[in-house]
Amino acid sequence: MKKATLIFITLIAILILPITGCKAPNGKTGNPEPETVEKNGLPVKVQAVSKGSISLQIATSGILEGWDDITLTAEVGGTLEKIHIDEGLPVKKGELILEIEHASLKYQLASAEAGLISAEQTLKTIENGVRPEKMAQINAQLESAKINFKNAEANFARMQELFDEGVISKAELDGAESQLAGAKAGYETALKSKELADIGAREEDRESVKAAVENAKAQRDLLRNQYNKAFFHSPIDGTVAFIYVEKNEMVSPGMPLINVVTLDKLKLPISLNAVEAADIKVGSKVEILPESFAGEIFTGSITKVDVKADIRTGTFGAEIAVTNTDGRLMPGMTASAKFQFGGRNNIIVIPLDAIVNRGLSKFVFVADGNRASIREVFTGIIDENKAEIISGLKVGQSLIIEGHKNLKDGDTVAVIGEEN
Repeated sequence: MKKATLIFITLIAILILPITGCKAPNGKTGNPEPETVEKNGLPVKVQAVSKGSISLQIATSGILEGWDDITLTAEVGGTLEKIHIDEGLPVKKGELILEIEHASLKYQLASAEAGLISAEQTLKTIENGVRPEKMAQINAQLESAKINFKNAEANFARMQELFDEGVISKAELDGAESQLAGAKAGYETALKSKELADIGAREEDRESVKAAVENAKAQRDLLRNQYNKAFFHSPIDGTVAFIYVEKNEMVSPGMPLINVVTLDKLKLPISLNAVEAADIKVGSKVEILPESFAGEIFTGSITKVDVKADIRTGTFGAEIAVTNTDGRLMPGMTASAKFQFGGRNNIIVIPLDAIVNRGLSKFVFVADGNRASIREVFTGIIDENKAEIISGLKVGQSLIIEGHKNLKDGDTVAVIGEEN
């Protein structure tokens, strides 16, 4: 009986022990209720706001361009007669690269120059008087001008027939017509010179011949300009990037013909904010990291900073010159630019991670006693780890640097650590 009673008491003790639990040394049970957030607050780390220094760093990207990138366009219409170079080949400044058909323009120019010489001779004859040898020269010039006029008439008639048959272009017919007009003007000028030599010149005749000389000069200059526009020379030392037309193709004014670009020197256009634009200096060195050459660093320097912001973006444009003597970089490649210079001293600087971005605004939290207080801040220079605070914080405030991501203004906090 005593043995049975002992077994029963032992079983009761085993059942009661888990319910009562073991007390900790402080008198509490081993599984206390967790302390509430309302009582102790959210755990945070803080740092005293202080002054320091920060360097200006810029990291941006853009598309590489040729330092010079020029597309030549046609200024006169006609058939593309010759292409002197292929795409991808280097050219020197002034080198002839394209020609538009110019035989008719050359003939017209020669006719205009002959007309000018005749008009000038007539004026000279009037002003100096006519001597027998000059009269013979005038007669010879008249006969030459007459023959030239008749030939131009016959040539125009022939060209008209060829045009009607579809053999030649309208541009070639127009050339023949212009040639005829020039020959006719030359003949009329020579005829007038002969008449004046025969009867002597009145004052009004002298003024008329002077006007004819000026008109002949204008016609000569116009045709010379048109003739020169049939030849295309490279405007720079560079490389032919694109040829947009083919030999014997008809071109019209304004049509792009050829693109020439420099490759030994490129430029990288970038955009800067107001703070960066104020501090950046022409000549500052830049590290260039092309996307196509991972890990490789090329060198560059700032060559231009706009003095006015783009009204559409509020940013200032700038250009970086990039050396490319080995020709590995090509226009159109994406590249990043990194450089560091200048900076600020004796300013409020905080860890960049302490800033919370909400929309377009920036905020931080400070510990005010056991409460989190939100502050809107305005930043200046920002580098990889730090930010300059222009306004919103004061030296000595306890800036919350950890545990702030999900805080709300007025939340209860518990400081569990403090950094210097």
